Amino acid sequence: MTKPEIERAIMTPGLWVSVLPWRNDPHVYVWNRTARPVSIIEHRLWFENRQLKLEDEPIFSYHADKLFIGMARIDKVDEDTLEVSLLVNPDQRGRGYGKQILGDMCEYFLSIKPSDWSLIAVIHKDNLISKSLFTGLGFTFLSENKVFNTFVFSRV
Repeated sequence: MTKPEIERAIMTPGLWVSVLPWRNDPHVYVWNRTARPVSIIEHRLWFENRQLKLEDEPIFSYHADKLFIGMARIDKVDEDTLEVSLLVNPDQRGRGYGKQILGDMCEYFLSIKPSDWSLIAVIHKDNLISKSLFTGLGFTFLSENKVFNTFVFSRV
C-alpha cells in the first residue's frame, strides 16, 4: 500500500486551534524551548503576531487525504539564516509524514533562497528521533549549547 501524497497549504486561522493539543502533548513540549504546555491565550497571541510575518516567514499546514497531518514553519534567524521546525499530528506519528514534511520544506527553501543562505534546525540534545529525521535528510551538526544542538541543511 502506498502512502498518500501530502499537500502543502498556507496555514489558516481555522486550523491554528487544532495545533494547540499537538503542541501541548507531553511527548512534544518536553523538546521545545518553552518546555511546558502553553495556554490557549498564549497560543492565540503567538499566532496572531506571527500572522503579520507570513510573507517572509511562512507557516504551512500539511494534509493527506484531506486529513490535517502536520505543520511546518520557517523563522528568520538573521539576514541570511532561516530556521525550520515541524509538528506532526500525534495520531499520525510513525507513518513517515515527518520525513515527507521536512523533505518538502527543504525543497521549498532551495526554491526560494539563494545559495549563500542557510537553513538550520534547533533540536533538543536528547531528542534522538528528531536528530535522526533531520540528519537523514541532509542536516549536519553545527553547534551545541547545554540543551540544544543546531544542525544546518546541506545544499549538496
